[in-house]
Amino acid sequence: MGNDFLEDDSTTEENWDEFKVEPEVGDLKILNDLVKRAAEIKAGITKLETRTEQGKSLFKDLMEVQIPQKMERCGFAVGDTVSYGGIKVELKSDTYANVPSISAINDEKDEKKRQELIDRRAAGLAILEEMAPTLIKRKFDIAIDREQPEQAQLVKNLLEEMEDPPEWTEGLNVHPATLSKWVREKKSTAYAFTPHQEWAFGLFPKKVAKITK
Repeated sequence: MGNDFLEDDSTTEENWDEFKVEPEVGDLKILNDLVKRAAEIKAGITKLETRTEQGKSLFKDLMEVQIPQKMERCGFAVGDTVSYGGIKVELKSDTYANVPSISAINDEKDEKKRQELIDRRAAGLAILEEMAPTLIKRKFDIAIDREQPEQAQLVKNLLEEMEDPPEWTEGLNVHPATLSKWVREKKSTAYAFTPHQEWAFGLFPKKVAKITK
């Protein structure tokens, strides 16, 4: 008789469903609402990020292209200001500069232009090493497979210690905005850049609009 219980089909796993704890209807509704809300927020964040990038691009075009061109057509010169609705805009001339990055060199398909970028990069870094070495930042170009997220997390601090490190190359980089600011500061002290330095840094003047108070 002791074996009757073990042989009873009513005790098999599929017959225990009635004892499972089921969530309340209210809990299921709340969970559904939370998931729906999370999806809506994620979609909203994505849309906001897209609008932010679009806004930055439009603002840049307005301040560096459309407004300066229109002010010049209206007869305004560098240093002149104009006010509309309490907003004052000044036409200024800024100097922009850059040291070609490794990625820019690699992306250039034209061999002649690519070689010029290589030469400019070498010359620009050499000049900065003498004049402003703190502007130069160390940069790592690393190839990591998409299927290796753990390596991507550790790469900054543990690159040399990784058991199976990805292929990587070390390079130097100078942010264009930082270099441009440094160039403008040097010019404000009456420093005259040589033709070679202008070529190395790709210096070019550009009229832009600045909103002032």
